[in-house]
Amino acid sequence: MPRNPHNKIVGQGKYQYKIDTNWINPLIEIENAHDFAIDKDGVVLMVTDHPTRAVIEFSPEGEVLKEWGCFPGAHAIEIAQEDGVEVIYIVDSGWIINPDWDGFSTDAWDSPYNKVVPQSGSIYKLKRNGRVIWTVGHPQTLGLYKPSMPFNPTDIAVTDMGDLFATDGYGSDYVLHLSAEGKVKAMWGGHDNEDPNLNIHNAHGIVFDDRGKEPRLIVSSRSEQTLKCFSLDGNYISSIPTPGAYIHGPVITSFGMVAAACWTGEKDAPDENSGVVCIFDNDDHLVSVLGGAAGQKIQSDGETFHHCHGIAMQENGDILLAQWRGEQILPFRLSPVFGDHKYSCSSIRR
Repeated sequence: MPRNPHNKIVGQGKYQYKIDTNWINPLIEIENAHDFAIDKDGVVLMVTDHPTRAVIEFSPEGEVLKEWGCFPGAHAIEIAQEDGVEVIYIVDSGWIINPDWDGFSTDAWDSPYNKVVPQSGSIYKLKRNGRVIWTVGHPQTLGLYKPSMPFNPTDIAVTDMGDLFATDGYGSDYVLHLSAEGKVKAMWGGHDNEDPNLNIHNAHGIVFDDRGKEPRLIVSSRSEQTLKCFSLDGNYISSIPTPGAYIHGPVITSFGMVAAACWTGEKDAPDENSGVVCIFDNDDHLVSVLGGAAGQKIQSDGETFHHCHGIAMQENGDILLAQWRGEQILPFRLSPVFGDHKYSCSSIRR
């Protein structure tokens, strides 16, 4: 049965949050909730893997406004502004609901009868009304990948200058540097470098971080249970270890970062229904684990969340949490218990 931790308080120290599981009205049906973006008016856009209504829009208070989009493997969403006009980026990982599903297989990834099966993914740029501007498909068409290399992108980050960085986290683990026009400017990462610091293993998420003197990209090397920091040209800077947590790309906040972890557990042996949310201060120190705790390793409490996936933070400091393979549960809203932890970095990249 779906977990329903309504009104439960999670976290440690001053970073404790109260869970609201009933904020969306009216109730709607979804398969998996994947990621969020928030526009200039506070409207929340959520991507799901529903084949004909991949994007669901909510008011800041949780009222469902509209549903649209045919992106069957929608995995990530980002909103940016170009010359004062909002544009949307959607990353379709290529993992789609299988019309030939046998009715019970969910982890037989190589089976043609599994519930979810892979195809090549895509990156889309859209107008705010959902009309497609351009699409980037398999990098073999750009001369960057060999045809045998999988392309299943998972996330995208937008810089202040409008450059794009997309992670191929379910494919070949490269980071593609794109222009706002969709032209590839560079490619780096992968998992076959002589220097292991340059390798990314399951590059699930990415964020542009401009808090320091020099901007950086923070990329989740999820199967290594670590976040890796790179310069914008792909040079390795440092790592933020998250032992025990299969960490996703973070959201930058005024107080640090917030990142979902889909599972906790040993490397190569994640525990089912063990997701947590990790909070870091501005020095990249872990200061709170929502739905679990941190000692030598980050651990789930085993009773709060299923598989934490997408994160967004509203301007008042509330965290929105999407969960993958969560028995079709709708996103949770987590409100700070001790004052607001506001999101000072705009959710709209400029």
